[in-house]
Amino acid sequence: MMIEELRKYNFEEKWIERIKKLGISKLYPPQEEFVKRRLFEKSCIVASPTASGKTLLALFSTINCIKNGKKILYTSPLISLAFEKFEEFSKFFEEYKVAISVSDYDSADPWLQNYDIIIATNEKVDSLIRHGAEWIKDVGLLIVDEIHLLNDKERGATLEMVIVKIKKLVNNIKILGLSATIKNCKELAEWLNCELLESKFRAVPLYQGVVLDHKIKFLGKEEIQLDNKLEIEESIVKDVMLKNKQLLIFCSTRRNAEALAERISRFLINWLKDKEIAELAKISKEIENSLEIATRQCKRLAECVRKGVAFHHSGLISRQRRIVEENFKNGLIKVLVSTTSLAYGVNLPAFRVLIRDIKRFEEPYGYRYIPIIEYYQMIGRCGRPKYDAYGEAVTVAKSEVEAEKIFEIFINGEPEPIISKLSSEPALRSHILSLISSEFCLTKKSLKNFFSSTLFAHQYGNIGIIEEKIENILEMLSQWNF
Repeated sequence: MMIEELRKYNFEEKWIERIKKLGISKLYPPQEEFVKRRLFEKSCIVASPTASGKTLLALFSTINCIKNGKKILYTSPLISLAFEKFEEFSKFFEEYKVAISVSDYDSADPWLQNYDIIIATNEKVDSLIRHGAEWIKDVGLLIVDEIHLLNDKERGATLEMVIVKIKKLVNNIKILGLSATIKNCKELAEWLNCELLESKFRAVPLYQGVVLDHKIKFLGKEEIQLDNKLEIEESIVKDVMLKNKQLLIFCSTRRNAEALAERISRFLINWLKDKEIAELAKISKEIENSLEIATRQCKRLAECVRKGVAFHHSGLISRQRRIVEENFKNGLIKVLVSTTSLAYGVNLPAFRVLIRDIKRFEEPYGYRYIPIIEYYQMIGRCGRPKYDAYGEAVTVAKSEVEAEKIFEIFINGEPEPIISKLSSEPALRSHILSLISSEFCLTKKSLKNFFSSTLFAHQYGNIGIIEEKIENILEMLSQWNF
């Protein structure tokens, strides 16, 4: 479908022109289906691979809601992603007031009453509701980015509570849940009583493989022999540089990301052109001057960038993050080494993604394989539309046995189903206490009614057992003098 065909679905000319300014002339298949089914007017779960154009779907739904005089609340799992969406929405909806709220968990932020589009982190939205933000009742559309994070053992329960609370507070609210590929998306759509758009479309074909003994073995593509005189990471950097492409590396910790970026920088500088070295020197200085007094981390990042490499994690200040992201997008920074937080939402594609750490340390179990859905998020960064004919996702294996496991679990496997994290008694206890203390629920009946609307209840099926759990927790809280 060409963008001009949006006129048939009552999109005003100004919106069509602005979409064109984004460089979009034709809709991807999932975007076309979204429009033809008029899902921008309905509640919908979109389950589609990373970089398949889900942001445009959010714009479509926002356009439809804002013309009806309702507010839009966009929830994000990460502060960095919230700021990215704030910039995108501020430019696109230039005549409307767009706000971002990601900190100060002790305020209802009444100033947000005067804004049309509000972007906030999941935890901030939970705080706003607990503090009785009056403007919530004026929200007509709730956009939940990365809704599959309902499955996150630390933060999933809070996101689930946010969704249910807003549904209770606002009659007939529309919900747009944006998700990567998930196994039980139909169950999620049933829980929220909404439409489902499921797609496996990718704008750029993706090849997945495993690197072991300096050979990359792909599924459906010929293997690549790397330079075995180099360390594995440097040999992969060399192969990417010979192709005149960029590399995104995922590590499990900040320390690992910084150390690897520093190591690669000593190798990569030999591959840079004189003009690039001069430009990178300016950017390096800009990073060093981003703080009044440069910290050790600041100097370390500046030195890496001077040699064409950067690290990226939540410890960077927003100005540093913006400089790194802009110069990776424009191709000056050749290699970006990141923690997995970059896998969620932030739009920084590269020709090849290298997953350096497929296992992560977890108390009390030791090293365990990362969730499959997290793997999907990372490999979703492979391939830049309009620049790459295909993308490559490569995972480091430490043995032949592990290589076989990676093919079995990740490359040929399916992502985990989303399971409510309210089934954990500590989480359930904490949120029951929150509902009572914020006066959201003041009786046993209202508590039971609230939890009957959760994903937990939808999946559990037996409301009697859930009510028994609630009774037990209330008794426990009473004994503890809450």
